[in-house]
Amino acid sequence: MVNLNDILELYIKDEVSENVVPQEMLLDILYEDKDILLINKPSGLVVHPTAFHNKDTLANGVLHHYNQIGLNTKFRPVNRLDKDTTGIILVAKTQIAHSNLSKQMIDRTFIKEYIAVVHNALDEVNGRICLPIARNPESLIERVVNICGQEAITEYHVISQNTSSSVIRIILLTGRTHQIRVHFSHIGHPLFGDSLYGTSNDLISRQALHCISLSFGHPSNNTLLKFEATIPSDINYLIKKLNLDVLL
Repeated sequence: MVNLNDILELYIKDEVSENVVPQEMLLDILYEDKDILLINKPSGLVVHPTAFHNKDTLANGVLHHYNQIGLNTKFRPVNRLDKDTTGIILVAKTQIAHSNLSKQMIDRTFIKEYIAVVHNALDEVNGRICLPIARNPESLIERVVNICGQEAITEYHVISQNTSSSVIRIILLTGRTHQIRVHFSHIGHPLFGDSLYGTSNDLISRQALHCISLSFGHPSNNTLLKFEATIPSDINYLIKKLNLDVLL
């Protein structure tokens, strides 16, 4: 029984991310405190080890960083980005913080904003795409719009466009694998450089997609936080070459 004025102490064991080896890596850290770590991820960096890719991932680099600051805990990414998608990754340092932030995602109070460059001009300046997404049964990685898939909702606003291309700002209300890429390809506006859902392009060597902003309540005190990541040079170069009238 707990009585008034009792002092309770909770001891949490050190945690280890199994099969993830700490690896020195230059991390672009945007913010860090005892609960969360925000990193601006570059293109070409896988977030979490897989059976075919167990080193040179963000997880390896974060665990090395944890070792440097004397923290023994698991790698817990709150949001995920594809290998060649750039932008903000939020990592929770504790299980409690991860649970809190995951609940915010379910409640849709965790706001993820992206910048993308897509082919052709969109008919509507503001729009919402509500199309379910499922795994393509003929592929290990590809996703498709399928009525039997999971709910997927993408909101967008056109920042600038011409007859051949558009720069759009996107808010994800759900977080399905490849959601932005699948949705815009399906409606006839594949991302520039996306060889999986569109075609490759000489102007950019990867899909033109960047997570520019995350907004959420701090897991310890619910203070509203917003972080932004600068648009990478390859996307700015693409925008300039496409003669899109926008400064990012």
